[in-house]
Amino acid sequence: MRIEVGDEGGGKSMDKCSICGKTYPETTLKKMVQISGRKAYLNQICPACQAIVLNNPSYYYLEEKSKKTTS
Repeated sequence: MRIEVGDEGGGKSMDKCSICGKTYPETTLKKMVQISGRKAYLNQICPACQAIVLNNPSYYYLEEKSKKTTS
């Protein structure tokens, strides 16, 4: 869930942590993948919940690759 903060809508975007549900700036949350059985779930984890999640072997950091265009 994303919440826009600002008068003109050009402010910081806020998202909720998938574990505790508190609202944080989008840059603060880490994208992690939870693997459960044959399914993978994308979660956004706040810094407080990362300490809990890091000890769980079913969570992995999601690495986003940047696309480089060469001309």
